[in-house]
Amino acid sequence: MSEVRLNNAPLKEVIFELHWGLDFIPEQNVFVDIGFEDALFSFQNNCDYKYVRSLHKSGERNITNVVSHRFYKVKNSYPIYQLGPGVFTVNDNNKNYSWTDFKTKIIDGIQCLRKSYDKEIFPERVELRYIDVIETDVLGHSDKFEFINQGLNLTINELPFLNNKLLDINFSNRYILDDSSYLNLMVATGVNNETSKDAIIWHTFVNNNQIISWDKMEDWIENAHKHASYLFKKLVKPDLYDIFR
Repeated sequence: MSEVRLNNAPLKEVIFELHWGLDFIPEQNVFVDIGFEDALFSFQNNCDYKYVRSLHKSGERNITNVVSHRFYKVKNSYPIYQLGPGVFTVNDNNKNYSWTDFKTKIIDGIQCLRKSYDKEIFPERVELRYIDVIETDVLGHSDKFEFINQGLNLTINELPFLNNKLLDINFSNRYILDDSSYLNLMVATGVNNETSKDAIIWHTFVNNNQIISWDKMEDWIENAHKHASYLFKKLVKPDLYDIFR
């Protein structure tokens, strides 16, 4: 079955994030990513993402589990790889996104990452996240809650003992998918920073609740996407989904 692409999808950014085990230095009582500095230079050689930008100011030290360098295939444009001690991400936006291509970027990036270290690294935390932003006037309503009622399969639970007008919502739900994964949904009202219009922002992400070995990683990534895609399609009502086509 061919992949269906939504020409007007609300996708702001899609992110794959991977963390691996750090090395403990008992004399200093700290965890560090031994070999990171060498891996940083090797990563550029192992991948075709040759444009590199440091995310630090001069003199700042790298922090574990925080990205410190960004790698571009085309300078200052998505897609990007990001790397820091103990953390690697793949980021893309709606302009370029298709799942098949994005999954290939993830697999290629992981291969580059593992080749870049002299040591074997072992995955610990992994996440696939979609960030969607949709302006609330796309269905002809100026009221954000009317938009939610008409466009999304969400129920807004107001407090019955308050007579005050509801201003905003911001909630997060977490579900157990299976022995290896959680499904998370975060929804909030807000403003699209690019247009200053009222918007609904929702994050859909799947993360692991047990260690995923390298030989199982590709299957986990594919299943994570299937769960995130299913939630999106069920969350969006038909009239709104038609606008995204």
